[in-house]
Amino acid sequence: MAITVIIPDALRPYAGLNERVPLEASTAAEALTKLMERYPEIKARLPQDLATLPPNMGIYRNSEDLRRLQGLETPLREDDRLTIVVPEGSM
Repeated sequence: MAITVIIPDALRPYAGLNERVPLEASTAAEALTKLMERYPEIKARLPQDLATLPPNMGIYRNSEDLRRLQGLETPLREDDRLTIVVPEGSM
C-alpha cells in the first residue's frame, strides 16, 4: 500500500528535511521500520521498543491514535497518512 508518513519539525533534520515521506507498507510497524531503514539517524530519536511509545509521543493513522486501534500492528490502507507527533523541543 502506498502511504505517507508525516514527519514533525523536530524530526525533519534526521529525515532528510522531509515533511512527508511516501512509503509502501501494510502496517504501522512496517512503515516505521522502513522509515528508520531509509533514514537511520531518525532511529535514535524514536523509541527502541516501538511497542511501548512514551506517553508524550503519538502516532496516528489519519486522525486515529494507534493506541486506540491495534497499536503498531494497525493495518494501513492505500493513501493513509501515518503522522508522528512529538512535543515541541523534545528532540
